[in-house]
Formats: sequence, C-alpha cells, structure tokens
Amino acid sequence: MKNWIKGFSFIFIAGFMVQCTTNKVVSTPTVSAPVAVNLEGKWGINKGKAYMIFEPTTKKVMVKSVCNYYHANYQQDVKALSFQAIGQTDNDCSDVDKLDEKLLNTVYFKAINAKMVVLYDKNDQEILTLSQ
Repeated sequence: MKNWIKGFSFIFIAGFMVQCTTNKVVSTPTVSAPVAVNLEGKWGINKGKAYMIFEPTTKKVMVKSVCNYYHANYQQDVKALSFQAIGQTDNDCSDVDKLDEKLLNTVYFKAINAKMVVLYDKNDQEILTLSQ
C-alpha cells in the first residue's frame, strides 16, 4: 500500500510539474532595429538657413553657415561620425553658430528617422540636428 501511495504521489507530482512547465508563457523582448540612414546629400542644420552636403565617395562634407563656408573630411562607421581637416573661407563676419567647433566635437549620431539625425559630442550632449 505504501508503494502504491508513493507511486501515485510520484505520478501526480510529475504530471503537475509537466503541466506547469508546458503552460508557461515565455515572452521575448522586442528590440526595434536602428533606423538606417544614408548621410549622402544635402542636410539642413537646426532648421535654419545653414546646411551640409555629404559626399560619401570622397568622404568630404561642405558646410554653408550664415556667412562662412566650411569643408572637411569625415569618417562614418555605423553610428560613429567624426570630422577632420576642417577649413573655412575667410569672411569678415564671425560665425555665431560656431559650426567648425561643433563639427570637431562630433563623435556619434543617432537617426531619429530616415530624414533626421542628431549629432552628439563625447559627453552625450546634442550638438546639431540635421534634417532633409
């Protein structure tokens, strides 16, 4: 009789465990894919009159600010973005936006969508917003 009770208890517990494990709902977190963005072409800067034109084949960028033109080399790797060898035209006006400094301080970007990206510095501070 003891063996019969032990056997029945074992079957009952094993059946209960199988039922609990088979009805278990497992949810997997969904991760949204990053927005793919191609920087090629003309991008407005901070919704103003200034703009940038990226040329990916030569890795050059031309920037038109309120009163200056800048040119630079750039490197892009997934989300990393940096500008080097920044030059500018000699104008008598001062660039109130300080775009040359902002470009030099850029270390990465985030795509808000396919038509808008935000540039950030090493302290995760927003530097510029570009839009097409």
